[in-house]
This record gives sequence, structure tokens and C-alpha cells, in this order.
Amino acid sequence: MHLRIVEHLLVASANFSWSVENNNVEFGVLIDNPNFTETVERELHEAERVLYERVQSP
Repeated sequence: MHLRIVEHLLVASANFSWSVENNNVEFGVLIDNPNFTETVERELHEAERVLYERVQSP
């Protein structure tokens, strides 16, 4: 996974299925604060090694 945030941060649920597109109401918040988004990007990058496990393909 690679994450790159420029100026905006979108926090939302993201499910991709027929029922989501046709039945659910999704909610998201767009945060327009470059300093905050930079902080979130840095924190996620630093946490990446403990959040994800690299696996070898067979």
C-alpha cells in the first residue's frame, strides 16, 4: 500500500459492492488542512511496518 496525501484528507467508509451502491448511505469527511494531512501521512508512514505484514508469494 502506498498512501500520498497532498492537501486534503478524506476519511470515509469505502465498501464496493452492489448493495452499497444501491442501498447504503455512505458518510465521509473531507478535511482541508495541509498541516493536519501532513501529520497524518507521516504517522501512517511510520506505523506502516507494524500495521502490515509482508508476505512472500509462493
